[in-house]
Amino acid sequence: MDANSIVLLGAFFVALGIALIYITLTAPARIPKAQKVDPQREVKLARSIPGSDAFAAMSMDLGDAFAALFGLRAEDEESRYGSAIVQLLKAADWYWEYRQEYPPTPEAPFWNLATYWSAKGAYALLYAVVGLVAGTILALVAGFVWAAPVGFVLGGVIGFLEPDDRLTKAARARQDMMTIELGFSVPKLYSIVQNRGSLVEGLRDLVSDGGGPFIEEIQYVLRVYGVARNLGKGFDEMVARNTNVGVREFCLSMKMVGDKMGGDPARAVAKQSELARDAMQNYVASRSDQNKAKAGSQSYQFMTALLFLMLIIPIALVVAQSLVGGSVF
Repeated sequence: MDANSIVLLGAFFVALGIALIYITLTAPARIPKAQKVDPQREVKLARSIPGSDAFAAMSMDLGDAFAALFGLRAEDEESRYGSAIVQLLKAADWYWEYRQEYPPTPEAPFWNLATYWSAKGAYALLYAVVGLVAGTILALVAGFVWAAPVGFVLGGVIGFLEPDDRLTKAARARQDMMTIELGFSVPKLYSIVQNRGSLVEGLRDLVSDGGGPFIEEIQYVLRVYGVARNLGKGFDEMVARNTNVGVREFCLSMKMVGDKMGGDPARAVAKQSELARDAMQNYVASRSDQNKAKAGSQSYQFMTALLFLMLIIPIALVVAQSLVGGSVF
């Protein structure tokens, strides 16, 4: 690395240091707030990093700044963007409602809109530092001075997107699990209701042995029913918590029967049982096709690599030897 490159790299670090000092002086870190923060606003990533209180405060400040860039408030769940994130949080069973004492999924990286933005700040800071270190090493080794700022910015962007990626994958995985569980649980519910004739008793019998996310949602419906004596209200909340089309159709059908708006419970459950089995079979077939395509792609990649090793590399060696006038034998 020449002298000009060293000067440029040093100037970048000086500018970065001045920016951090300016931010610290003009927007005091919320260390006291981070220390006394409500657990529902905890930045989980910060708890595993030395200096977690300061890091948590910086993450919260940066998260608020990111939200402001989008014209939003970090805790505003009424905005279009905020309501979409809350929907995903509920679909992933990460959403920590204020009336609950403990988070539903303790291992989740964030639980509400405020901690979602704080997580964006935390991951952006962490990944930016990693990118800065990697870029600086590359700059010193290869002499490419712009590797440090590029690594810093690229790491920050990846960190900013990381919470969205984790949340989307978690929501999709849980909703897909419900498609499978729906295909087994609703036929079972049909056989129970056929014998008992009562939808509420059938639901109670269905959840008695426990199960996956669909059974957990039905347990939640029954808890609401136990308080409000209104089955439809519980199913309304279940619809709001899930994006799975089959689950939503089941809830709406059961709500009509439960609210005595007409219809025989056994017939309604029988129809939903048929739809649930079809949805499960379509999902399994789709996943099977995806797995076959993935396996085929992996086989193609393996054969390509093998062909490269067996043919192209020996040919390249022969050509190289002929160019230098030597012999390959």
